[in-house]
Amino acid sequence: MTRSLCAPQFESLLTPFDRRVIDGQDGTIFGLDDNYRLVYMNSGWFQFAADNCGEPALSRDWGLGRSIWEAVPDILAPFYRQAYAHCLVSGEPWHHDYECSTPTLFRRLHQTAYPLREGAGLLVVNSLVLEQPWDAIKGVPWPAASGDYADSNGLVHQCCHCRRVEHLRVPGRWDCIPGLIARPGTRTSHGLCPVCLAYHYPGDCDG
Repeated sequence: MTRSLCAPQFESLLTPFDRRVIDGQDGTIFGLDDNYRLVYMNSGWFQFAADNCGEPALSRDWGLGRSIWEAVPDILAPFYRQAYAHCLVSGEPWHHDYECSTPTLFRRLHQTAYPLREGAGLLVVNSLVLEQPWDAIKGVPWPAASGDYADSNGLVHQCCHCRRVEHLRVPGRWDCIPGLIARPGTRTSHGLCPVCLAYHYPGDCDG
């Protein structure tokens, strides 16, 4: 997959960067204007979605002009709003490490938000830092998906970092359900489990 999308008004802001390089990067790269609307997506954006069961929904629903805040879970919105706003005002890049695992792989990624000239927008680059099989928990049986994980509306609550799913009958329990990670479906609500909230955002989010 080699396509990328760029709003015409964003083209000039990318002149410090080599478009051929960022367009073809494996990592997910996207651009935001100063109102945090999507104005650029590289080929890695679409490839990551395809590799993680996000297509064709992403291409259909997330075109140019869509607000990034519609994709950010409510519990994380204050953290990213503050970080991106500071980046725009200060003119300094912002860095953050986070987890985005799959049913078979532990993955840690690094995000860098680059402020573009005169606070007109951001170029946000996500890079893979670590990827390894879940060997550390080999032999520990993962529970199967059941009615214990869907609420009365049929909604499953999944951590957007570690991908574990909240067990609704046992308070505080979050389980890894490979089937729900590989095929999350449309009835999934994304938030943060208590461990990821404390580890990735210490003191930044109230949950």
